[in-house]
Formats: sequence, C-alpha cells, structure tokens
Amino acid sequence: MAEESGDLYGRLAALQELTPTESVIAQYFEDDFPHLALENLDEISAATDVSTASVTRFVRKLGYASFRDFSRCLREEVAANFDLPSDRATRSPESDAPGAMWRSKMEAARRSIDVGLGALDGEAFDRVVEVLKDDSRPVYLVAAATGHTLLDYFSLLVRYYRPHVILLESTDRMAHQLIDLPSNAILLASVFDRHSRMVESVLRMFHERDMTTILLTNRSSTPMRRYAEHVLLVASESSTAFRSRVCCLILLESLVAALAPSDPDVERGRVRAMQGLFDDLGVFITP
Repeated sequence: MAEESGDLYGRLAALQELTPTESVIAQYFEDDFPHLALENLDEISAATDVSTASVTRFVRKLGYASFRDFSRCLREEVAANFDLPSDRATRSPESDAPGAMWRSKMEAARRSIDVGLGALDGEAFDRVVEVLKDDSRPVYLVAAATGHTLLDYFSLLVRYYRPHVILLESTDRMAHQLIDLPSNAILLASVFDRHSRMVESVLRMFHERDMTTILLTNRSSTPMRRYAEHVLLVASESSTAFRSRVCCLILLESLVAALAPSDPDVERGRVRAMQGLFDDLGVFITP
C-alpha cells in the first residue's frame, strides 16, 4: 500500500506490484489529473472499463480511506496547486517604517528558504548533478514566462563549465532547435506556478523518445510529473500576488556550483577563457 499521505503522483510512484486492472486505473489517474478531481466513481469506472469495486479497492491501495476521501483529497490538492495570481492579494506590511515592503519580502523569502531547507531532497539533487555532469550529452532547457528568464540566467552561468547547453525559444522557433535532437539529449524543464502546455509538450516528446527528463517545479502536483524521470521541488511563499522565486534561483545557482570542475585550475581556465572573449569583444568596461 502507498503512504497514507502525500500527493497523487507520489502515492502512485510508491506502488509496487500492480495487477493488469490496477495498471489501467493508475495510468488513467496519471493521464486525467487534474480533471480526475471532478469525476465521480461511475465516470471513472466507465472511462477505464473496470468495475466500481476495482476503482474503490485501488484508491484504498493508494492510502485513501474511501473513494469519498480520495475525491476530497484530490480537490484540495488541485486547489493548492492550480491557484493563480488573481486568487492571491498583496498583503500590506504591518509596519510603516521606511522600506517596509522590502523588509517584508526579505522576511518572507527567509521563511521560504527555511521551508525549502526542511523539504530539501539531497539525494534527488545529487542524481540530477550526476546526469548534468556528463558533458558529452547536450542539455536542452525549457520553461515559460518568468521560468524562461531564470533558465536563461542558468544557461549563461553553466556555459562557463560545460558545453552544449541549448535554451529552447518560443514554440514557433523550437522545431528548428529540435530538428537534429540527438538520442542522448537531456531535458531540464521548469514549471513555476502555472502548468505550461508548451513545456508539457516538450517533456512528453523527450519522455516518449526515452530521453532523460528533469523537472524543476514549485508544484508538488503537476501533470508534468508523469513525464519526468527526476523531479526537484522548491518552496515558494506567496505574501503577494506573485510567489517568490528565491528558492528556484538558489537551486539553479546550486546546480551551477555543483557542476564546477573539481580541479580549481581547470575551473579558473574556463572562467579566464570566457573573460578573454568578453575582452576581445569589448563587452565590459575594465580599468
């Protein structure tokens, strides 16, 4: 039996041996989330072509007390993971001292970091680092909106340490970047707050081609998880309409640091080579 608490994808992943009927139901649950939360027992039974008793036994195997408990937990899970900025409001600082909002956001960021430290999965992080260290494999990056900007920042820094890092552009240009996609490619996808259909499409494509997929997200329950081999979860506070990306930024910077060459001389050589290019191109003003 799966753990008696946790999100749907976590419970499904914890299952061991499944019967053919259970496999059908499990696949449907993965594919139909989050709409699954709105379906009743008869609808799920009809969609999977299995009996209502089999569905009920399966949700109990997942650790839910009953189908009613399953439906309630799923609705709560969807509400917690699919809220929008319009569902939140910026709270005014309790103090009217100079810089009160700045201080308020700094304190909120510290709380977010504390939560992130408590929930940090170090083993998952180390597995991702080992995958990304293989610089014979190209790394493709994909995200939407602000996530794209953060991955752009990540790509600029990580290129100091490894070659073949490609940040995928908008959908109309993406096909040109993926036309010669090698079989050993790695995908690092980021989904923050909203569940991008574009990111889901790229994740699904890499997954269907049996390529390594890594998902960075603040949403413990996202349909993207079914296509991700590795998942890194980050905390995100919401004292304003927009959740803080501070833990996401720290995670990306941690990945960059973990990918630095173990030999300091090699690292300095790479950094100096990049600095030399800046000098040749006249990018920065230097004394």
